[in-house]
Amino acid sequence: MTTENQKEIDLIELYQKSLVFISKNFLTFVIFGIIGILSGTAYYYNKSNIIKTQFLIETSDISKELVYNLSEKVAFSIQNSDVEFLKQDFKLDPIIIKDIKDISIDTSKNMLTLSVISNSKKSVLPFTESLIHFFNNQDYILAQQNQKIKETKELKEKIEEEISNINKLQKQFLKEDNNSNITINQIDISHNEKLKLYKMQQECEKILSQKQAITLINKNNNIIIKENSLIKTLIVSIIISILFALFFFFIRFSIALKNKATNL
Repeated sequence: MTTENQKEIDLIELYQKSLVFISKNFLTFVIFGIIGILSGTAYYYNKSNIIKTQFLIETSDISKELVYNLSEKVAFSIQNSDVEFLKQDFKLDPIIIKDIKDISIDTSKNMLTLSVISNSKKSVLPFTESLIHFFNNQDYILAQQNQKIKETKELKEKIEEEISNINKLQKQFLKEDNNSNITINQIDISHNEKLKLYKMQQECEKILSQKQAITLINKNNNIIIKENSLIKTLIVSIIISILFALFFFFIRFSIALKNKATNL
């Protein structure tokens, strides 16, 4: 008998023994498989998706570096599970705090991009709004915003006074339209000046309408960066169960071998 034929016979014998082994222990494999399926299903329905939500932040005259440093402080607290700091400064339900896994801010573009990583979509917006509130209530930012509002109000009053003066002047032009000293050019100049002032007035009103120095631009831009797959979870669970089954047979075989050696 050649070596090649011997190898073929060994492979056939191994295949037959494997089939006998599986048929004898089929019920055990089925039990472990069912346990794996049940465990995988339970894990899937109890495990939340990891959600990455991105927001654009408008910072007005507040420096990006300041907002970034504040966000790093909050991120450090989240990563180290400093629940007391988050409860005290954010006044949020502990469940929401627990759902938040990390935050980061990208300062490379004109507007800041805030990324919030969470286990629950429901927790993202309440946390983010509390984060913005936390930023806006820092002493330096409050003082800077109050000063800006004060200066804007003063500027708006001056603009309104100038518009009022131009209106009076235009009325005077209309009354004295027969006066040769008044030219069309003078009327056009006063009209153009008033248009510029109106534009400045609108800008002031826009600034005054923004009650906070830091605001969210978009509030709904959820991106799922890791989504649990039921099929993938079940496959992995079944494979792990089969490995446990093989380990179980190995232990049983080792014990049987040891007992046989002891009897000899």
